[in-house]
Amino acid sequence: AAMGYKNLETANYNDGKVYGLAPLEFKKIVEDLGMKVTSTHLSQAFSKDKEAEIMAWWDKAIEAHSALGVKYMVQPWMPVNDETTIDDLKMYCDYFNSVGYKTAAASMAFGYHNHDFEFRKIDDQLIYDFLLDNVSPNHVFFELDVYWCQVGGGDPVAYLKNRPDQFKAIHIKDEKEI
Repeated sequence: AAMGYKNLETANYNDGKVYGLAPLEFKKIVEDLGMKVTSTHLSQAFSKDKEAEIMAWWDKAIEAHSALGVKYMVQPWMPVNDETTIDDLKMYCDYFNSVGYKTAAASMAFGYHNHDFEFRKIDDQLIYDFLLDNVSPNHVFFELDVYWCQVGGGDPVAYLKNRPDQFKAIHIKDEKEI
C-alpha cells in the first residue's frame, strides 16, 4: 500500500482460507491498508474419476473468494508433459468451461494464466492456440503472462491484437540478467 498499490491478486488458497486466514479476516486487513483483492491464482488438477470432488473444491473456493470480493479467479497451471494428447487438452477446455460457468453464476470470471509450455505443439497444434480456440469465450478468459509467452516463443503483442476480447489481464515481468 505504501508503494501505491490499490489492487491485489492473491496466490495462496487452501481449504477455505486465504494465506491461512478466513476470507473476511484477510479482506479486513487488506481494506484497512486502503486496498482490495480483485483477483486470485488457485488451481486444481483435473481427472474424470475425481470430478465431483474437484468441482466441490471449486464451489468452496468460489464461496471464499466471493466473500473476499474477488472479480477474477485464475488457474495458473495445468499438467502438460510429453504424453499429453489433444484429447487431454480438450478435457481441460471442458473443465475450464465448467469452472467458468460456476464463477459466472457467482458474478466472477474464470481465467487461465500461461507459462512457456503452452507454446509447444501437440500433433501440430500449438497448445495455447488450442486452449484459446476451444474454451467458451464468455466463460473463460486468459491472463497473458508476457514474459512466459516470449520465453516460449510466442508474440504477446500479436495475441493481444488478434484476440483482444479473450484477454482480461496481463502479467508484466522481466528476468534479471546475471
